[in-house]
Amino acid sequence: MSLFPPFFFGGPPSQILKCWRGSKLVIVLTQQILEEYQRVGYELSIKYPSINIEPIIELFTVFGEFVQTKGITETICGDPDDNKFIECAVASQSKLIVSGDKHLLTITGYKDIEVLKPRQFIDNYTFPFNLKETSKHWQKKYRSIRSDITEQLYTAPEA
Repeated sequence: MSLFPPFFFGGPPSQILKCWRGSKLVIVLTQQILEEYQRVGYELSIKYPSINIEPIIELFTVFGEFVQTKGITETICGDPDDNKFIECAVASQSKLIVSGDKHLLTITGYKDIEVLKPRQFIDNYTFPFNLKETSKHWQKKYRSIRSDITEQLYTAPEA
């Protein structure tokens, strides 16, 4: 899954990373997902030697929310390797996966999980996160949107 280039070159994934660093959303991971990101990061460091992926991997490791998955016995995606993302969403009770992966994009609706491309997520969920100053109206709207997003992205399991 080619996740990292846009983080370095701008675009919606970079905006998503900024929202996450600003505590506007939660990124949920499993050890398998982190290992895939490390592998992709290593491959990118060969292709783009001037790019250092380690700071993002470190952010994910320290501030990402890790969950244990139970596994899915059925193949949900056209690419069985992508099941780990669905398993993570199910285990964390997340209702949204942000990915440009063509296989993941086809599973929208599975267990009420929506899969959006990064641009769709930015357009649908993040306005006005990137505005420096907002009116009182937008500040109130922003708090409401942020609350809705947090609830949609991650619902804490009941104790």
